[in-house]
Formats: sequence, structure tokens, C-alpha cells
Amino acid sequence: MTRNLFLIRHAQAQIQANDERDFQRVLSAHGAKEALLLGDYLKATAIPFEAIFSSPAKRTIETSEKILNTLESKVKIIEAEEYYEATSNTMVASIMRLESMFKNIIVVGHNPSISHLFEYLVGDEIGNFSTASCAWVQFELDDWTMVSRSSGILKEHYYPGKMILK
Repeated sequence: MTRNLFLIRHAQAQIQANDERDFQRVLSAHGAKEALLLGDYLKATAIPFEAIFSSPAKRTIETSEKILNTLESKVKIIEAEEYYEATSNTMVASIMRLESMFKNIIVVGHNPSISHLFEYLVGDEIGNFSTASCAWVQFELDDWTMVSRSSGILKEHYYPGKMILK
């Protein structure tokens, strides 16, 4: 069975103020535009997304909300607390715990954990994801519990400024 996982780094956030916690940082004006373009890309894939799993940090939630608005979908955003400051092992375990009913999901997180998760799943080095970039990883698995090192195939890598073909 084909399963699609879209790994996304949040869009650009405002620079952290001296008295502001990193967790509270919001999207910059540029980041808001990046998130809308990312939403356009995801909509153009015509994948019927079933859920968006997001770190609860403000910038990831705002990125997820802008994507959701662009998709014009009934998909729910599910806050995954473990995605904030996550280790690679935490990210892998979270994917393996996904319900088997999910076939097409989006994960919105942070560097370096989102890029490390990609490298584990695909077996390719990518370095850090730029803001609002997305890796579409496809699997042929009956269940998410079967995810393992290099079990995914990179279908496409989107980044801000990449041309979207419609």
C-alpha cells in the first residue's frame, strides 16, 4: 500500500526578541508568504491529506494553519508536543506510531530533527531544510510500524521559489 509523508520545516519566523521564548516566535511577513506558497504546492499535488501533525510552537502552528487554509480541506491539525526540540529517535518513533488508517500525512517541525528524519527515512543526506521546504517521501508499506532506515523514496523536494507545475 502506498503511503505519503510530507516532511516540512516551518516557514521563516521573526527574529527572537530578548525577552521572548523561542517557542513563542511567530512567522515573519516573508514567512507568511512562504507558507502560502507551500500550501499552493501541496494543493497542486492533489494528494488527499488526512492530517497535519505539527510541533506546538507558534511558528509551526501558523505554518500549518496557512497550509490548511490553502488546501481548503477538512484536515485537522494535531499538535505533537514531542516534535519541539525532538531527537531523531523521537521523530522516527512518532512516525512508527501513526495509525494505519493514515495514508497521506503532513509533519511540520523544526531543524535539525526534520532533516534528520528525512535522512533516516530516505538514506540520503540533505543537510538542513530551508524554511518552508518540503520533502515528499513515499513508502510501500502495509503499516507505519514497518518504517525503517532507507524505506522511503524521495518523490519531490519543494523549497520556496521552486516552480510549481500545474
